[in-house]
Amino acid sequence: MLKQKDDFTGGTLISSQEQIYTNDNIRKNTFCFTGGADLKIDNLAKGNVAIKKDKKNNNYQIHLQLSYLGELDRLTPPKNTYVVWMVSDESDLPVNLGQVVGTSKLKVKFETVTA
Repeated sequence: MLKQKDDFTGGTLISSQEQIYTNDNIRKNTFCFTGGADLKIDNLAKGNVAIKKDKKNNNYQIHLQLSYLGELDRLTPPKNTYVVWMVSDESDLPVNLGQVVGTSKLKVKFETVTA
């Protein structure tokens, strides 16, 4: 059994209406919603980071390999470059390490040395 109640208000007028629906056929009283998605996650950006400490001068060599970066002109909004940032244990402020160049290919490498 289904029940519907409608309340109408307008200025000082208030009206209420209630209706009961009876139906012995359960199939007519069943509502169904379906949905689906087809996600291809093979082309998500991914990368590897390798960090080595130089014991002589306490610098860090950072090697970053990235795959499947989106084309810069296809981003929303379009951009000119990708930028690599780092946050250290000593400071919560991000430090700009540099720009990734040549992102038109599926694989990109970035290398830098920092103190």
